[in-house]
Amino acid sequence: MKAKQIGFGAEAVVYSFKAFGKKLVIKYRKKKSYREKSLDDELRERRTSLEANILRKLENIIKVPKVYIQTKHAIVMSFEEGKMLVEIKEKQKRKTYLKKAGEALSKMHKLGIVHGDFTPANILVNGDEIKIIDFGLSQFSTNIEEKAMDVLLMKRALSKEEFKAFLDGYELEKNEKEKILRKVKEIESRARYVERRWLK
Repeated sequence: MKAKQIGFGAEAVVYSFKAFGKKLVIKYRKKKSYREKSLDDELRERRTSLEANILRKLENIIKVPKVYIQTKHAIVMSFEEGKMLVEIKEKQKRKTYLKKAGEALSKMHKLGIVHGDFTPANILVNGDEIKIIDFGLSQFSTNIEEKAMDVLLMKRALSKEEFKAFLDGYELEKNEKEKILRKVKEIESRARYVERRWLK
């Protein structure tokens, strides 16, 4: 089996390979030398298990990689074809995909799942479909601020017009959506305050 590295981050390294007639990826959570070994093993195992469980819960709800094998510190899953949304330049296409991204995030939030790194770089597009990838920072949570951070990360990456398209797809109970958007503004205000204090 010949594996090719296709991703590398602070928490994990990702390889693609072929097996059983399928193109797959394996995501391996890296050891942290600064942590005590038993604690590091436990944390990596917990995060790997959480990511795999979230992917399994979502696989019939939105388009996400399919989990085939889970070990203590690695997940083997389907390789997803497509371009990152961040690479799509045509204006109307981007807005269409962003509305679908909003729909996907709202479905996650209704299930009590936050992504943790919801940006155009973690959204793949293929034909009319979008797929959400990289759930390494995801968790089960009903916390309004954590949901708001998912929305804010997208807002920071988009123009006003694009963010409106995203919000058009982000369908929640009216009160819930309003609470989350208020929290987005609150977080932005806190960030501006800290920045002003820092510059003084």
